[in-house]
Amino acid sequence: MSDFTKIIVENTDWLYLFVRKLVKSDHAAEEVVQETFYRAYKNYSGYTDQGKIRAWLCTIARNAAYRYYNVDKRMIWLSSSGDDEDGSFFDTLAADETTPEEQALYNELVARVLQLIANLPERQRTAVTLRYIDNLSISEASQAMSLPVGTVKSNAHYGLVSLRKQLGILPDKTPTKEVTPMKTCMDFYGELFEYAKGFLSAEERAEIKAHIEKCPECANIVSALTALWPYLQKNVNAENCINHFNVCFQIAEDLEVGYVGMSSDSDKKTIDKHNALVEKNGGVLKGEFGGGGRGKIIKKLSSYIDNGQKIDYVTREQGDGIHVSDIYTSMPKLSLRTWHYSAFLKDEIDNGFGWCIKQSELAPNLYEANMRNDFGSAVHTAFFIPLPEGATNIRFKRGSGILELGEQRFAFAQRFAAQNERMELEFTFNK
Repeated sequence: MSDFTKIIVENTDWLYLFVRKLVKSDHAAEEVVQETFYRAYKNYSGYTDQGKIRAWLCTIARNAAYRYYNVDKRMIWLSSSGDDEDGSFFDTLAADETTPEEQALYNELVARVLQLIANLPERQRTAVTLRYIDNLSISEASQAMSLPVGTVKSNAHYGLVSLRKQLGILPDKTPTKEVTPMKTCMDFYGELFEYAKGFLSAEERAEIKAHIEKCPECANIVSALTALWPYLQKNVNAENCINHFNVCFQIAEDLEVGYVGMSSDSDKKTIDKHNALVEKNGGVLKGEFGGGGRGKIIKKLSSYIDNGQKIDYVTREQGDGIHVSDIYTSMPKLSLRTWHYSAFLKDEIDNGFGWCIKQSELAPNLYEANMRNDFGSAVHTAFFIPLPEGATNIRFKRGSGILELGEQRFAFAQRFAAQNERMELEFTFNK
């Protein structure tokens, strides 16, 4: 008898009695028990809490009971068949003729879902609460959050996805007509810099053009990057050293998008050897090719090199649990000096990593801005923050001043930083 078969034999009777108290019929209890053992079997290789098998099976069974009620259409907006459902969370949990046991399960589920909502990132938490607890429409939630409709839909969507994953809800098995999901700003942030530089395919460019014609927020990002790009090419490209820049855009109080470029130099022998291998392997070399480290709360959106070619990468956690490393897994031909361009997203307020723009506690119309980085080697670097329309009384604690490029204004810091020296841009402004 296998180990898992022994678990089934020894635990079926008591588990059935446990589940029967949670669901409304013998048939439902049988289905939930069967589902419990199926899921336990799939995850048995990762089970490590020896001696706690009953507690483990109880947890799986309770989640299976939740899914049973979801299939029974009593948790409509938590089903996985869509992500823009109408209706209140409390309305959808209401049920007629419930037994005391069923009501207890409902109450437990309500408490659990509300706790999971409370633990979501702030913007997702607000979007989910306004849409599915306060029962506001997308447009009403957009007005309440002072954010574009697309941004609110995106946050509500990702909030629901997170809840469904944590509750263990499976995809709906009912065949449905495939629908292409509507893209939001979050889907375009990673490519906006390449668009501003004139790269990407004709199809990608047409899609982004259609988006920015309807989205002033992304249009402003493209306009700023388009104005800044010639300056970066000419003035942040010193010889015989590493070059770096970071352009940060404040999207909302807890959402920032950054566009980072860094040059790397190699000798001709190394480049010729690499490019010969690329040609031999059909134009792209697969493997692992270094990469950069960053704080875990900063999410990488995309990676490109000089010619607009997209680079594949994987992200791995470092041992401290705070930082991660991005490892390139494909590489095309390189030049003696190759630039890597990446887009990053930070959706948490945190002063410890990269950049932060926040409203000051000293006055309601005062804002504090800070960008910083610690480089392991000597580098010629520049930081840029586009100044919002109406920004006045700009005072620098650290930085080079204001860069005016046509109608675009940037607060910036630009200089050589020595090995292990911290580079910072810090200023305040009124708005």
